Amino acid sequence: MKRISFLLFTLLMIALCLRLSWWQVERAQEKSQRQVMLERRSEQTYHHINSLPNDPRWYQLNVMGQFDQRHAILLDNQIHQGRVGYQVLLPFVSQQRLFLVNLGWLAAPRYREQLPSIPHYYLPIRLTGLIDIPQSLLQLGEQVDELEELIQEPNSLQQQVLRVQNLNLEQLAQKLQKPLEPWILQLDPNHKLALQQHWQAVVMGPQKHYAYALQWGLIAVAILLLSLWWQRRVKHGQTA
Repeated sequence: MKRISFLLFTLLMIALCLRLSWWQVERAQEKSQRQVMLERRSEQTYHHINSLPNDPRWYQLNVMGQFDQRHAILLDNQIHQGRVGYQVLLPFVSQQRLFLVNLGWLAAPRYREQLPSIPHYYLPIRLTGLIDIPQSLLQLGEQVDELEELIQEPNSLQQQVLRVQNLNLEQLAQKLQKPLEPWILQLDPNHKLALQQHWQAVVMGPQKHYAYALQWGLIAVAILLLSLWWQRRVKHGQTA
């Protein structure tokens, strides 16, 4: 009975490891496809927002417009080179459309009640960058109203600063009382207004997923070999 239970447990663990290995392979293939799509789309530049396709993710956008200096958005808990900070996003008006522009990363002050020095740009300017569609974080437990996570803190310029944990564009549009495009512009790192940049379209490359797949496969092989060794040892013990 013990041998049967051990055999079933061993088969279950091997099956689990192989399933995890295959899942990592699938993730690697997905990341490879994302990289190919990113490379292909980033070579195409749009100059008119109305001409963007239904899925504008990772296309280049080059437009003229002006920042809405009355509002600023700080995406909280952003780690860069071991330091905690914010992603700074400002509303931008172009071609009578409003969308958020991610300028980049700023370090957080020492004290929570303090805000970083947010740059201000008043003149019309041409922006270039990649279009991205932010994904909301998974919420554990009961769903809460994310608007409660927005903290209004007027600064010396009477600018409304929203500190958020999540980029929920629909709720931000309600807070700004203006319609927002369902995407944001990741400012070109070479643009003169760009802050420190650490945004990545593909966070983990396919190579790491393949490495994890190999690890799970090797664990399955190790479990199989240990099981065979144990079975052989038990068999020899019974015949001795």
